[in-house]
Amino acid sequence: SVQNITDLSKIFYKKSVIAEVRIRAKDEIQRIFQDLALAEKIAVIEASSGDVLKLLDRMPVNLSSFLASLVGKFHANSDIIVNICRWKHTPEDVLAFIGRNAQLTAQIRIAFALLANPNTDTETAKTLLRALPARDAAHLRANALIPASIKRLISDLFPHLNDQS
Repeated sequence: SVQNITDLSKIFYKKSVIAEVRIRAKDEIQRIFQDLALAEKIAVIEASSGDVLKLLDRMPVNLSSFLASLVGKFHANSDIIVNICRWKHTPEDVLAFIGRNAQLTAQIRIAFALLANPNTDTETAKTLLRALPARDAAHLRANALIPASIKRLISDLFPHLNDQS
């Protein structure tokens, strides 16, 4: 089933495949993933470095505990942590849990992924932004992936950047 998901994801990402087939491939990935045992779900996430999360819209009931256990298991795999941070369905409590871990947030990719996710709470975002050099904050503010709420926080926390526009 890991191979099926891999094959289906190749179909989904191939732009030359018509939209209807790509949508069916994504739906099939959802179905297969939902039917997997917990250990198999973890194996699929590990095998895909967490990329499979982008293709999932239907969530397990215990999503927060599932993702928190993934963070614990894969804390040394920054690709998986980044994908958890980027995923639009990651709950605020999981993002805050990651955001409180200085070892994880010391990695700029993880901090950036947290700041790019609109589900990241304000306190976590403020903590991450305060740890950034002004130069990095200026780059974040100019990035299209950063939510407007985070850009406003950057303007509040780094008022001198407003003069350099």
